[in-house]
Order: sequence, then structure tokens, then C-alpha cells
Amino acid sequence: MKGGCAMSIDMTMGEFASSLQKFGISRKEIDFVMCVLQHIIKDPFEESMKICKALKLKKEQLKYYYSIIQQSSIAQEILQKNFPRHYSLFRDRLLFTDFWKKVFGGKNPFPIEVEIHPSEICNLKSQFCPTLGNDYKNQEYYPRLKDKMKNREFVVNKIQSIFKDLAEGGTKKIIFSGGKEPTLSPLILEPISAAKKAKLAVKVVTNGSGFMIPYKIGEVKISGDELFEFYSSNVDRIHISLNAHNRELFNKVKGLKPNSQTFDLIISNLKKIISFRNKLKKRKKPAVEIYVAVLVDKENYLQLPEIIKFLADLDVDIISINRYQYQMVGKEDVFSDKELEELLRNLKKMMGVYKSKKTKLIVSVDDFKNDYYKLILRRKARCWTAFWETAFNPVFLGVACDTAAFPNRERFDGADFKLGSVFECPDFKSYWNHNYEIRKNICSDKCSDCRLCHKLTNVYAEKLYIDYQNGFELKDQPFYSFIQT
Repeated sequence: MKGGCAMSIDMTMGEFASSLQKFGISRKEIDFVMCVLQHIIKDPFEESMKICKALKLKKEQLKYYYSIIQQSSIAQEILQKNFPRHYSLFRDRLLFTDFWKKVFGGKNPFPIEVEIHPSEICNLKSQFCPTLGNDYKNQEYYPRLKDKMKNREFVVNKIQSIFKDLAEGGTKKIIFSGGKEPTLSPLILEPISAAKKAKLAVKVVTNGSGFMIPYKIGEVKISGDELFEFYSSNVDRIHISLNAHNRELFNKVKGLKPNSQTFDLIISNLKKIISFRNKLKKRKKPAVEIYVAVLVDKENYLQLPEIIKFLADLDVDIISINRYQYQMVGKEDVFSDKELEELLRNLKKMMGVYKSKKTKLIVSVDDFKNDYYKLILRRKARCWTAFWETAFNPVFLGVACDTAAFPNRERFDGADFKLGSVFECPDFKSYWNHNYEIRKNICSDKCSDCRLCHKLTNVYAEKLYIDYQNGFELKDQPFYSFIQT
């Protein structure tokens, strides 16, 4: 057929072709739908009008073929296997069609997610971390922090007010994260409590070592098992990066001394939180979801089966296998194409083993494809992340757009992320409107320090924006039904 494409011989694609007959379309149209799906698999960032041009289709024809792909469970399974990262990154964001209409139409809706960086220290030195942690015991952090926390009551009250504004304005989630370890901040429990009170979802991104540090909520001190009970019942998801299954490997990938027992501490913390999670589930009460991200590197890729089994035996909810994002630390890729191919084969086998297991195994296949990986990095796109995700540090009362900025870092490669302090504004709305022009004009080409997850989001959002300008609604997109499942 004219404008057609070469089809790969694949059983699943063959099943998809056979299933298309139920839609009552002609053989020629079946060929077109197959080619459209092939275009998406080859490059999910390709603008729709370019697909129209390549296949010599009219806009309405492509929309129709998109709708067939949405309705086909086999097509959705193909997309899910190829692009799980799309699912994890966009599920909570792209469903908000009205939000995107406002953004693409030049409006200024409240962010869907707000990321808070409550700490400027970390007790680990992970090789993959773009900011690299420093041992907090060797810093004068807490003595200095004590002075800054003299206005603690004001800060806590302001955070409660901000969260109330955010919830009323449409924000769905608060993420406690940052370039450092959030659970090492003495101001972590009160914001979590305030977020839950405002009925916002709460996610904590952590290395898992700081859960045992006692803090206060108001005048009430929480310590020991009460801490684990608090995190289990007040946090919706705990996201831990754990790339090893034993102390020796952990210390190696984390840059710790061979005799460090941090690994043992993290596993002990995990077990306690899982124990409280199980108790809550038995009582049919909402409980935390334990999500463990395993970054694959030369140091651990041969031991992945052991790592996955170890985590599954701990009874975590989700294990996500992700590729070490080398560009974050300025390193070249260490895997050859042949090694990556073998690694993916092994990962696919493990996915089959854990398909029926209690612990869900997610493998970001797209992360491991050299062509896909490089495709994202060389793309230029506006910083759409600035529209919905902001980070503010309640310790320094500073605010920075979370494209790549971490607490107290406001400039990257000539890009100015200084947005002013949210605490100096009467409410979040006035703050959000005040810095709109700054956020709107931030472009990713001004800042080479953008993390891959944000780069991916920006590139895909740019595709959606161009499609939107050309008459393609968000609900027309092939991934839309997939994201809703």
C-alpha cells in the first residue's frame, strides 16, 4: 500500500492484526492501523501530523485509527510492554484533560503535584545521585537548623494554609523528595500530617534510612514504633531506591565504607513499615504502598534475579527495574548494545516468572533501548514540568521550579529558577500567579541539568502541545485509554 511501512513478524502484532477484523474495517484500513501502531512503537514522541504525512492520511482518519488502538486490548498490551515509563510518569498527570487544556491555552492552573524538598543533607553518596550526599554527622547542619526553626510555628501554619489552597485549587499529590534525604529533616512529619488533613495524596522518596529519627507533631513527640505506624498510615506511597540485596553490594554502589551497616538499617526499617502495612490491611484500612526502584548498572546487573527475589520475599508491593541514568552524573553509557539485548532477555524472563506473584514487577523496557534513550536526550522541548510541579524548601523558605533545581540552588547553566518565597505571599494563588511568566518562559535548552524523568515528560508534553494546536485532543491520543487502566 502507498505510504505503508514494513511490518515486523511478531506473534503479538499478528494477533492484533487478526483482532482488527471485529471492527468491521477493510484490509487496507487494517494495514493503516498496523502502520500507525508501528509508528508509535518506533517513536512515541512523533507528532501526529507527521504520521499523517508519512502515511498520507487525513487528520480525521488518524484520529479514527487512534481510537481503534485505544479500544484494542492487544494494542494496549503492546504499548504497556514497550512503554511502562509512560504509564508511571503520566498516569497521574495526563488524565487531567481540563488541566492540559488550560496550560496549552495559556492559562495558569495549580500544579497537579507539588514536590517539597525538606532537607539539604543526605547520609549516603550514591553514584547515580546528581547532587551526591554528604554524611550529615560531619556537618553542622542541625545546630544551624535549630536557629532557623525558631519560626517553626509560622512555617507549619503556613504549610497547612498552602496545602489547603492547593487542595481547593485542584492539586492531587504532595511529594516529599529533593536532592537530599527528606526523612532527615526535623520538619517532615508535620507537613505529611498537614497534607493528609487536606486530603492530598502523599508520596515520600527516600533512601529508607531515616524513618527511625524521632520528631514532633506539634507538642507530641513521635518515636520508635509510632514512627513506623505514622509512615504506614499517613503516606500513600514510599518510594525507595535499593540496588542491592546484601551489605557488600550495597556499600559498593552507595560509596560507603565496607563495614557500614546502613543496608541492615534500611532493611530493618522496611520490615517494620511492611509489618504495620499488613496490620492496616488486615483491618481493611488504607495502608502505604511500598515501591522499590532498582537502578541497573555494571555493578549489579548480573545479580538482578537475586535482588528481585530478595525484595519480593520482603513483601514489597512493586519492584521497578530502571536503567542507571548516566547523563545525570555526566558519564558515558557502559553497556554495549549486545549486553543490553542480553539484559532485556533476562528481564523479560523474570517478568514472566513474577507475572502471577503478589509483588508486581515493572521493567521499563524503553529505558534500556539505546535508540529510545538517546532519542529523548537529543530532543529539545519547553520545560512543561514548570507548569505543574514546583518545589519549595520549608527550612530555607525558598522556592525553586523543579526542573532540575534542588534546595538553595537557583541557577543552572545560565537558567534562573529563582521564583521568590511562597511564604512571603498571602496565599498560594497569589504566589503562583506572580511567577507565572518566569515559569512559562523556562525552556529545557537553557538548562542541561534536567533529569531524564523530567526530560521525558517535557518531550512528550511538547508532542501533546503541538498535536493540540493541530486539532488533536488529549483523549484522541493512543496512550489515553492505556493510562486510565
